[in-house]
Amino acid sequence: MLTSSLRKKADILRQLVWRAYQLEPAMEPVFRDIFVRDLQRMGLEDRYYPLSGAANHSFLYLLLRTLRELAPHRVLELGAGQTSLLLDAVNATMSQDMDVTTVEHDADWAAHIQRDVSHRVVVAPLAPMTIAGKSIDYYTTGWLPADQRFNLVLIDGPAVQAKGARFSRIGCLEFLPVALADDFILIIDDAEREGEAWLVAQLAERFRIEAREVHQASVAARKVQVWFCAGAFARARFF
Repeated sequence: MLTSSLRKKADILRQLVWRAYQLEPAMEPVFRDIFVRDLQRMGLEDRYYPLSGAANHSFLYLLLRTLRELAPHRVLELGAGQTSLLLDAVNATMSQDMDVTTVEHDADWAAHIQRDVSHRVVVAPLAPMTIAGKSIDYYTTGWLPADQRFNLVLIDGPAVQAKGARFSRIGCLEFLPVALADDFILIIDDAEREGEAWLVAQLAERFRIEAREVHQASVAARKVQVWFCAGAFARARFF
C-alpha cells in the first residue's frame, strides 16, 4: 500500500514539474496586450474572461491572429467557450463569412454559448471508445460530415475534469488528419498536459507517415498551445 501511495505521489510530482518546465506565466500580460491591441484595431470589445480552465491570452492571441491574417473559411471547434465568442465576433467583421461548427458535450453550456453566437453549436454527448489502446470518453458520432475539410481546427474539448480523463481529447485521432484541408492550421490547447502532449506526438507521427509538409510550432504563457500548419497557412509557424 505504501509503495502504491508513493508511486501516485511521484506521478503527481512528475506532472507538476513537467508543467512548470513548459509554462511561461510571465508572458501572459504580453499576449494580453497584443490581443487587446488587435481587438481595438478591429473595433471589437474586450469581453473575454481568460481565467481558470478557459482559453488564456496566448490562445486568444493565436486565434485572433490566425483569423486576421489567414482568414480560414471552414472552422471546427471542439469545446465551446471564450474562443467560440471570439470566432463569432470576428466572423461578424469579415467580408466573407466563415463556416463555423462548435462541438460541445455539455448541453447546458452549449445552450449558454449558443445564445451568444450566430454559428451552430452541436451537442454531442460523450460515449466510451477505445483508441490507440486507451479507453476514453469522447463525442458521439454523427456530428462530422464525411465530406468536409477544415482550414482551422481548435482542439479544446472535451473538458478534462473527471479522474482518469486526461487522454479524452485523443478521440480526435478518429478523424484527423483526414478532415484537414490542404491549407490548414490545427491548434491544440493545454499542450503542457500529458494527454495533449501525447496527442501532439501522435499527430506529428501521422503527418510524418503521410510525407506531408507540415510545420509545428508552439507558444507558452499560463498554458501552452501547439499548432500544426501547412499549405498556404504554413507561415503560421512564425506566429
